Amino acid sequence: MDAGVGVQMDTGVGGQTDAGADLRMDVGVDVGAGAIMVTPDHCPSERELIGGKIYAETAYTKATPDKVWPVAVWLRANSLPAVPDCPGDSARDARCAARDAALIERQHLNVQEVTCALNVLGDRIVDAQPLWYELPYHLTSGEPVPVGLGVGLLLTGPQIVLLAAHPFVEAIQPAPGTVPGSGFGAPGAPDECPTASEDPTPKLSRLTQIQGKGRQPALIALDVSERVLPAAGDRERAILNTRQITCVKRRIDARVAEAAPNVSYNGAAGSLDVFPPFGQAAAVTTVIGRGLTWDDAVGLASHPYIAEIWTFDGLQYEPTKPGCPPDLGAPIPTVACTDQREPQEAIDGKFAAAQRAQLESATTRPIDVGIMLSGGAVICPAPACSVPPCPGLTSYEQRWTDENAASQRCVRDLITSVGGTSKPDVLWIINGFYASLTWDQIKAVAAYPQVTSIEPSSSAPPP
Repeated sequence: MDAGVGVQMDTGVGGQTDAGADLRMDVGVDVGAGAIMVTPDHCPSERELIGGKIYAETAYTKATPDKVWPVAVWLRANSLPAVPDCPGDSARDARCAARDAALIERQHLNVQEVTCALNVLGDRIVDAQPLWYELPYHLTSGEPVPVGLGVGLLLTGPQIVLLAAHPFVEAIQPAPGTVPGSGFGAPGAPDECPTASEDPTPKLSRLTQIQGKGRQPALIALDVSERVLPAAGDRERAILNTRQITCVKRRIDARVAEAAPNVSYNGAAGSLDVFPPFGQAAAVTTVIGRGLTWDDAVGLASHPYIAEIWTFDGLQYEPTKPGCPPDLGAPIPTVACTDQREPQEAIDGKFAAAQRAQLESATTRPIDVGIMLSGGAVICPAPACSVPPCPGLTSYEQRWTDENAASQRCVRDLITSVGGTSKPDVLWIINGFYASLTWDQIKAVAAYPQVTSIEPSSSAPPP
């Protein structure tokens, strides 16, 4: 799994969008150096001159209007209010009730900032990829307050120009990790990415077999130890991991010369909990697959966020994703239920150690849990669409929803048979759902071979 699953964002702000605005290169007016501040429930009507805001803008603007580019959109941090000091303590990690209120309001304004900026593209954003959060502040409860400042999108040249004119947009660049083979130069990494270098040799001991063989499929293992990602909860680790991935992908942009197909390998762990402003799941990506030469790997392995680069016999490129595009006319696949149950050691592996005590506490009263399943819909690149209605996208999503619903039937029936209840909601983007179960019911459901993990769901509303 690469930088997390893509998410579809319903921006949720009513009113007319700017999708039909003038797309000339001199769009807007120069609003000067002063930032336009985000205000609750109000989007600014001002537009800026876009000169200097689009990296390699000539390539985007001279391309055919329907060519879709993967880009990184960076929002202006100084459009949000500054974080106040705690009484008698100006440290960044200080925590106090007075700061709590300001942080919650600032996080809500960040959602408004994202909504206002992306609403110029229409009511639905497809394949949004969270790329960057500010280093989080914390509430007195210890909960991190996510403020998203970078998001990856698939946009046409006219859409890039339109979005760049928004006063909340700082810059638009090629998306991290997409520069090799594109003809673009590599944008610099965010200032907060580490610049120190480590000895690459110990990180390459399981890759030496590719020397002299040109570009080969390889796996880049990220350092997800507490050295980089403190054990401070799934949300915090997801926020820091998102920053980590963007830093590593900018190193890929700088050190890898040629593009290569995707590598058939997934590496991720986390929860179904999602948080604002991008609706990202609180999951951590542990491995990135890339085609690398030995020289590429040596240049990458010195990065402090990379734990190892390796390969193994049988690791392959993924030339085309099976099942893409979906055959909308084919029958929905049916899943045959089984009486087979997995052994205790396999069941134990489906519970995160840090969460097991919470699950075991449900002795008499059920708790809400998230259940992840294998199988389900194969999610493909969706049809590009900036202004609804999007019939192609809608039909894809309905197909994937129906496939996930069919895939979940056996597990949902099992939950009913053991006396538990499952929530009716079915997501198109992920094969998982929520249920209310006691510990005995959780163990019974976890024994089903299709269940890959069960974890407590977060019932607390986001800040």
